Amino acid sequence: MKKINYVVLFWAVTLVHLFCIYMNWPQQRVYSKFILVPILMWYLYTSPAGDKPLKGMWRAYLGLFFSWVGDVLLIGEGPNFFLSGMIAFITAHVYYSLFFIQTVPVKKETAGVFYKTLVGLSVVCGLLFILLRNALGAYQVPILLYMLFISLMASLAVHTTTNTSYKNFALQTFVPGALLFVTSDALLATNKFYAHLPVLDLGVMLTYAGAQYFLTKGFISIKKVSHP
Repeated sequence: MKKINYVVLFWAVTLVHLFCIYMNWPQQRVYSKFILVPILMWYLYTSPAGDKPLKGMWRAYLGLFFSWVGDVLLIGEGPNFFLSGMIAFITAHVYYSLFFIQTVPVKKETAGVFYKTLVGLSVVCGLLFILLRNALGAYQVPILLYMLFISLMASLAVHTTTNTSYKNFALQTFVPGALLFVTSDALLATNKFYAHLPVLDLGVMLTYAGAQYFLTKGFISIKKVSHP
């Protein structure tokens, strides 16, 4: 049986999803979005592992799973679906963060990278919050909490570059994946509460797809490494 090329499949479905957004086909958008993250989960599951796999790989799977739950919830309309989806993605970021901090713990000699990244992202998130604050209404506290969790996740992802064994692929996968996640959610919040431009939906989904793809590629790279 011919092996499935999950990279081609994922990006083909992503292009279909983007086309459905462009054509304003809401029902077809549901189908394509519903299968995006499961493709990556199966890609991760079927990828080869090293002789001594990382014991905490289940955290990566749970991060992807709760991302998928968030995707499904955000398909619905109304504040309850939006808040539930946000909670699901916060949970995903918690598991991604646990994966990163278990893989490369923050130590005294490397903490500077983590804290500098966290401060930088906090400034960016703070400026975005100031821009959106008047339009957020009852969402102010949930949005602030979400910004905190995604900033922590991205900072821990960048911190993985301090491990010399992981640095090369972390720079190529975890760093762009985490930063694309921040970009995607910044675009989503800006569009939902401020700009209201349908074309920005394309940017949201393209950066989101890139984020999950690069993070998954990083998980696969970690999975192939033998651990003590």
